[in-house]
Amino acid sequence: MNVKKPLTAALLSLGLFSSCLGPNRLINKLYDWNMTATDDKWQNEGIFAVFNIVPLYPLAWIGDIVVFNSIEWWGGASVFDKQQSKAVKTDATDKADTKKKKK
Repeated sequence: MNVKKPLTAALLSLGLFSSCLGPNRLINKLYDWNMTATDDKWQNEGIFAVFNIVPLYPLAWIGDIVVFNSIEWWGGASVFDKQQSKAVKTDATDKADTKKKKK
């Protein structure tokens, strides 16, 4: 009896059933921007349609899956968190400077 083929198939199928999903931050940022790009929902829908036709959304999704989620998984830190933490530090510094100037 050839056990190698069923065993190989079982091992390869483990990746399909692991349910390891990443945060997909790039595509979520793009969706969030699209929802607030204009005040009109129909213009936002037009942007959504164009980004699917061009194919910006599919490329962002593939980039998330292949590149950014892998970086976060193997490196332990998100590329997007570093940019957000710099922005938060800058905002906190600006607020502290503003308080000092008011005194």
